[in-house]
Amino acid sequence: MKPSTDILTADDIHKQYRMGDTDLHVLKGISLSVRRGEILAIIGHSGAGKSTLLHIFGTIDKPSSGSITIDGTDVARLSEVKLAEFRNSRIGFVFQFHHLLPEFSALENVALPGLMARREKKEVFGQAAGLLRDVGLQDRLEHRPREMSGGEQQRVAVARALINDPLMVLADEPSGNLDISTSHGLHSLMWDITKEKKKTLVIVTHNRELASRADRVIELYDGTIKMA
Repeated sequence: MKPSTDILTADDIHKQYRMGDTDLHVLKGISLSVRRGEILAIIGHSGAGKSTLLHIFGTIDKPSSGSITIDGTDVARLSEVKLAEFRNSRIGFVFQFHHLLPEFSALENVALPGLMARREKKEVFGQAAGLLRDVGLQDRLEHRPREMSGGEQQRVAVARALINDPLMVLADEPSGNLDISTSHGLHSLMWDITKEKKKTLVIVTHNRELASRADRVIELYDGTIKMA
């Protein structure tokens, strides 16, 4: 049986938060599919629900209603333990703030998700070194985050997102804290490396120019997909 061309399917996703005596309805019935190998950009103004949707895609958050299927798995049916294992093995994350551990070297930061997956240490560190070479940091393996620029730290985060050979990489405003030139370099790197490694990339960004390079762009407005 051939695998589906869709790596992720969201069906009628709603997300509400209780704020005092009122309900804040952040997502209002989002339905969409993401194809294998696709680069999808999600744009929209602040507060439109972009990050919330990405976190639900990444199983970091759960929808109030609706379903998410990733690679044929209905993630709502997984126990918390199985869900954490699924997330670590199938999904890579790159956030606006790199979330590198300051006491660890670049090599150790990249290797960490592989070690958490209980993979063989020598294999993981070898792969981590290769990924750092792929993102142009072959001379920074032993440097700690404080010894690297913001752009270099985000490159480490990209390498870390790929260490467990995930099906999909989710990026939330990954260049939000970088200058324009460094932002363009980071996005070009992410485009190139995910295409080269045949990964699906879903990226949230407010930068329409950068988003226009994606295979497809959707815009969120007030918790819904804005139709053209």
